[in-house]
Amino acid sequence: LVDAGTYYTSFALETGSPRLQKLVGKNLDIEKFVRNVSFATRRGVFAHGFTMLGFPTETEEEMQQTIDVACKSTLHTCSFFTVTPFRGTGIYDMAMELCPEKLENIDYADMEYAGISVNVSAVPDEVLFAYQRKANRKFFLNPVRLARIARDFPQPHRLPFYIPIFLARALKGLNLKKIL
Repeated sequence: LVDAGTYYTSFALETGSPRLQKLVGKNLDIEKFVRNVSFATRRGVFAHGFTMLGFPTETEEEMQQTIDVACKSTLHTCSFFTVTPFRGTGIYDMAMELCPEKLENIDYADMEYAGISVNVSAVPDEVLFAYQRKANRKFFLNPVRLARIARDFPQPHRLPFYIPIFLARALKGLNLKKIL
């Protein structure tokens, strides 16, 4: 694909927890995922990753597994989304069975996956959002990764536009009015 012009691709890890991989029916071979990311980046392909934190029954240890897999990989960039239990999905059905009260106040009006902040995991909201902030900081504040992003980003002049996105993710769930 590189010979045909591929210069950017995305990889969907979803979770670094083998238990959760099975629970959601993905069954990804995590070691193979890491090898494939490395294969692509060694050939000059800019690699973005997608992960989710907050699966039903997910623990802090499993969140940390996801962060560790993403951070140890050669992904250039990564999104650490909150699991969104949309109606008609297996995750929604699991959440309805395990914690239906958490689904009562979800506003699906805009159906924007990045905007809904519901926590159907086994940890409190403040812990989930702290892990998301930690994931973004640990992933993006790695000097080697930052150098690779600067070196390999297909449109380097656009990098400044991503700073607000990083800040929003790094500060997610914090009450800034209270802090400031």
